[in-house]
Amino acid sequence: MSVINKYFFLSSIFLISFFTMNFIKYHTYILTDTIPSWEEPPIVINCYITLFPEARINDALDFWELQGYSTYIMSTEYVYEACKHDFLEGFILIKRGKNKDFEITTLGITRLRSEYGKIKSATIYLKNGTFYYPRLLEHEIGHALGIPHVEEPGNIMHPIYDYTDLNF
Repeated sequence: MSVINKYFFLSSIFLISFFTMNFIKYHTYILTDTIPSWEEPPIVINCYITLFPEARINDALDFWELQGYSTYIMSTEYVYEACKHDFLEGFILIKRGKNKDFEITTLGITRLRSEYGKIKSATIYLKNGTFYYPRLLEHEIGHALGIPHVEEPGNIMHPIYDYTDLNF
């Protein structure tokens, strides 16, 4: 085997191993069929205090507390440094999304970062004008807590807004 072939072979093994380990690290739930979860209750930060009153966020968090999920909410002060990030470890950020980033029927998007089945951070983006939609914030916080869609009419986690209710 020539020197070039050896380096190519070793480089190939390294790249395959690197990408496989990264896939396993960030997508453990796909391989194990387990829902990712937080190690510690996350801290919720409202990045648009003037648009999203804290009382509405507290109502949504109270719903999940009744279901057995714990969170902490940051004070009502705008936390500029934290909100500059798209993801912040240990936090759920609630932000206003840009309408161009949403499909026509999408009202909110939650993005998670997880490693080995543990959620590290989440960011909720809400479409302009949807913050007061009943059940929408509860639904998106559910995703931020690691809960997937449930195809059961009346379930808060149903993927179609018109079929959601406060059942879980």
